[in-house]
Amino acid sequence: MTPPDGFDDDIIRLRHCCETGAAKAEEEAGKLGLSEQEQKVAIALSYIRTLEGQVRDYERAQRVIDAYEAQILTLDAIFERFVAVQNAALQSVLDTISADVGKFYAKLHPEESVDNVRLTMVGEEGVEFQYAFHGQEVQPPRKYLSESHLNSLGVVLFLANARIFNKQAKFLVLDDIVTSFDTSHRRRLLRLLRDEFSDWQIIILSHESVWFEIIKKEMAQHGWKFHEVRADGPNGIVLDASPASLKEIIAQKKGKDDVTNDLRKLLEMVLKEICASLEVKVAFRFNDWNEKRMADELINQLRSTLGNKSPDLKKHAVFSDMAGSALVANLVSHDNTDNIVGEDIDVLLEDIEKLVSLFTCPECERYISAKIEVPGEKAISCKCGKTRIPWN
Repeated sequence: MTPPDGFDDDIIRLRHCCETGAAKAEEEAGKLGLSEQEQKVAIALSYIRTLEGQVRDYERAQRVIDAYEAQILTLDAIFERFVAVQNAALQSVLDTISADVGKFYAKLHPEESVDNVRLTMVGEEGVEFQYAFHGQEVQPPRKYLSESHLNSLGVVLFLANARIFNKQAKFLVLDDIVTSFDTSHRRRLLRLLRDEFSDWQIIILSHESVWFEIIKKEMAQHGWKFHEVRADGPNGIVLDASPASLKEIIAQKKGKDDVTNDLRKLLEMVLKEICASLEVKVAFRFNDWNEKRMADELINQLRSTLGNKSPDLKKHAVFSDMAGSALVANLVSHDNTDNIVGEDIDVLLEDIEKLVSLFTCPECERYISAKIEVPGEKAISCKCGKTRIPWN
């Protein structure tokens, strides 16, 4: 295509105009530049605008902080009031529990230098035992109490809590809780359960045969049931009914099995209880040998004590009956190979009953104790005081 005439000249004139306009625009733009002072002012304005934004952010943040601080103060006040109410309520519960704790502990450890056992708040949320030791308030309990006494505290706290928080079910399971209890405290624990939890269902588990026999002796008369657990291959774990006393064992075995050893155990047990109650002195023996005293030794020492303390009682016919009986002579021998059968069993059981009745109160069913002296008399009595014997 051929350009029109004069096109090139028009292009040259247009370029010249553009260049002239650009130079003029550049010149005018140069006139618009900031002076040094104006630049300083602009920078200052930029700083001011930045500072203004930061001040607004600070004020906004401060308002948020003030709101949170007000909430914190409110929550602190609420928490303080809650802790006060909580502690008051908890201390009220502790006071209720402490009433039983103190009573139960006193039953387990009578006539000791520890009393007024209770639970108290320690700090904001801690709980600790407190008690009076020789009249002085003491805390914590391990400061003076032995392991046995500490275990007693744990047991009575468990029982007190059970009575407060388990009023509907009234159900207790006690599994080997007397490992550090001596015999007297074990018996006191049973009497505590008997007196304070008579309407509860209680299961006591133990692998100690001595403890099992103590439970039988103490609780059989109150309707308790006794079982022994054994493993039976085909049947698994089996519960066998366990007679509550040696008398029941003898009655079950009589006429079917040999009861020689059971009669010996019964006589020895009765004599040990009578000798312990009357504080009969016997020769010292180490550890378990004290439990292996034979009946003839105990009878002789009992008669010796009665000769000094109650001479007329020593002459009672039951002693001559037992001492003169060939049955007893065989019974007290651990190496005896003869079986006791027929009427011999009944005769010995009658003699044992006579011996027991001689030192037992028919009212309270307790043995007469050398520790219970009758005021103004040379005599000792049972716990209720209705049965007495002369005692010099």
